[in-house]
Amino acid sequence: MPTSMSDMGKKANSGMLIPMDDLRRKAQALEPISQEEAEFILNLPWDEFEKVMTISRKQADKISGKRIYFYYTGDKYPALSLTGEQCSLMCNHCKAELLKRLPPVRSSEELVKVCRNLERNGAKGCLLTGGCDAHARVPIGDFAEGIKRAKEETSLTLIAHTGPVEEEEIKQLKDAGLDGILLDIVGSPETTKKIYGIEIPEKRYIDTLKSCENYGISIISPHVCVGLDYGKLSHELNSLRIIQSITPTTIVIIALMPLLNTPMKDVRVNPEDVARIVAVAKLMFPSIPITLGCAKSAGDLRSRIDELGIRAGVSAIAMPTESAREVAEELGYSIEKVETCCGVPPD
Repeated sequence: MPTSMSDMGKKANSGMLIPMDDLRRKAQALEPISQEEAEFILNLPWDEFEKVMTISRKQADKISGKRIYFYYTGDKYPALSLTGEQCSLMCNHCKAELLKRLPPVRSSEELVKVCRNLERNGAKGCLLTGGCDAHARVPIGDFAEGIKRAKEETSLTLIAHTGPVEEEEIKQLKDAGLDGILLDIVGSPETTKKIYGIEIPEKRYIDTLKSCENYGISIISPHVCVGLDYGKLSHELNSLRIIQSITPTTIVIIALMPLLNTPMKDVRVNPEDVARIVAVAKLMFPSIPITLGCAKSAGDLRSRIDELGIRAGVSAIAMPTESAREVAEELGYSIEKVETCCGVPPD
């Protein structure tokens, strides 16, 4: 199991002390913690970090109350692949395996037809995704006309995984009526090189996020994958710092999924690492809901991630395990079921 101690934060343990009273004061005042404080928290011994989880959980309650949203998608909010099973990057953690599970949509005309059928069958919306080109972009812009017609002819909410894209494409998608953009943020070019095969500078992520905000995209939900770097923490804190360049709708924390037929099929993420990132995200973004996404390992690890995520301060969980329900009820939270993608705020 990978350790929760990352090289980037070892210096924090040697010289910096943060009184818990200071963290409590900031949490109570909805004042974000600094990067230095976040780095320190990531490297606390677990018994000390558990005290931080209590603080971040209480801070989440100031925004959401004693309530947690459980998100379920299925037929009500399916994901569609605009590239079928094709992906130019073929990243080490996926190798297009995730695309094999998704219905393919090959043209704008087909997208409109699929959206009409989805609405007739009771769907509320859909997630447009797919494989990446050589620059880590999903070709959502190629479907702008289909998105525009689908928005005109149906009442579906349409959101998309875009990857880091240019300002002109964001404007095009906004003009087409796209409701939201989900963007995976990886705060380390070294990690993107190792996993994706290309270096992605943080400026590309920042420019994409700012373009989404500047053009008034209604839903902006950046994602951070814990353990993407072969199970260890590396990019996550800087990813959160990148997200601070805007005011997101929500922040979705996901975790490395061990997929068969990939070089990373035997890599496992540490649930305690996920909890650390959830708590730090909550304390860095006091007024923004933190969500555990549907991609978050499997089996007992997935259950443990759900349990610790609730204790660390999430406001929502996608495709929750039974452990999530048990812990939520044990802690006195009401549970509200939502049938949309977890990047979409509840009504």
